[in-house]
Amino acid sequence: MLTGDINLVDLASKCLQFIPQHRPTIVEVLEHPYFLEHHDITKEPSTTKRLTADTRHGTMLGIRKEIYKIAN
Repeated sequence: MLTGDINLVDLASKCLQFIPQHRPTIVEVLEHPYFLEHHDITKEPSTTKRLTADTRHGTMLGIRKEIYKIAN
């Protein structure tokens, strides 16, 4: 049985798709119900590019910087 936030589980499963083209864009992630109460679209960077940064060995700060670099 699942416990926790169903929206978080849904978002995580979409972001962890094996095929990169099947993963949501940054905009799609920010528009997901999980983030609706946590972000202001007027203050967020956006892009039509898909995130393809290698984040396997990065820190959270490094990953965040990479996302903003790609988005801007």
